[in-house]
Amino acid sequence: MLCSITNDIESDQPNSSIVLFPNPSRSEFFLKSTNAPIQQIRIFNLMGKELENKAIYKEGVTINIANLPAGIYLVEVITAKERIVKKLVKE
Repeated sequence: MLCSITNDIESDQPNSSIVLFPNPSRSEFFLKSTNAPIQQIRIFNLMGKELENKAIYKEGVTINIANLPAGIYLVEVITAKERIVKKLVKE
């Protein structure tokens, strides 16, 4: 199966099939996929260290980030059709 890789770290593109909100966030955020169920979510700090790795098989999910310090994180979302990296700001 072919999988496309999309990187929209710099800005949320309106045609992206993954929606992340609210952003910035304080304690949790919601992810929604419009084209395929989310299979995996990984959260990284800006140094590249993986902080969370969750296997998920849903089109929408709430992720608790209350344990993370304030800062900027990268959220990698993997579906059967694509891999997208989103920037998340934790207040």
